[in-house]
Amino acid sequence: GLTRMEKLLYLVLVAVSNRDGVSFHSDERLGEFLDIRHLHELTGARDELVARDLIAFKDGIYQVLELPPRF
Repeated sequence: GLTRMEKLLYLVLVAVSNRDGVSFHSDERLGEFLDIRHLHELTGARDELVARDLIAFKDGIYQVLELPPRF
């Protein structure tokens, strides 16, 4: 049920995160990875991943969370 952008953001976060799932990449850098031209696309995808408990985000720090049982 994820959009293309949500899937791409999740994949990039998994790829660039450390062993604890933490990433310090800026929105600008993630936008470059994903070829995003409008910041609202990134924030929308991020908000949805947070709402689905797939990632945590606070003060510019991302953490990929353990997948819930339904996945």
